[in-house]
Amino acid sequence: KWTALLRDFSGNLEAVEGFLDELLDECPYLELLYLVDLSGAMVSFVVNRDRVGDRQLPGSISIGHSYADRPWFQAVTRDGRSSVTPIYDSLLTGDPCFTIAVAVHDYDGEMIGTLGVDVNLRSWTRI
Repeated sequence: KWTALLRDFSGNLEAVEGFLDELLDECPYLELLYLVDLSGAMVSFVVNRDRVGDRQLPGSISIGHSYADRPWFQAVTRDGRSSVTPIYDSLLTGDPCFTIAVAVHDYDGEMIGTLGVDVNLRSWTRI
């Protein structure tokens, strides 16, 4: 559902960030939402400051940072299907979390990017 809605915003990065903010408001169990282009570069992201607080973001969470080597990105771009990672310790909070990555397509059905969401396990029961 979210990736279908992203089609309307894919040409406007400011609008993408606003849309991701809205999703974060609806889903307080998420730590981080981000959009990665076909090359693996992060083009937009939002952080759940209620979960993360005032911590400084790691350098890997920045516009332009490449995620091309991440298994979730490779799986989505290779197969065009959603990917869920094993549980790992969050770089943002240190809490256990997992990532869900989903292909984003344009109106012609061509893949234009990957939406990633990091789910905090300490609050996932709110889903």
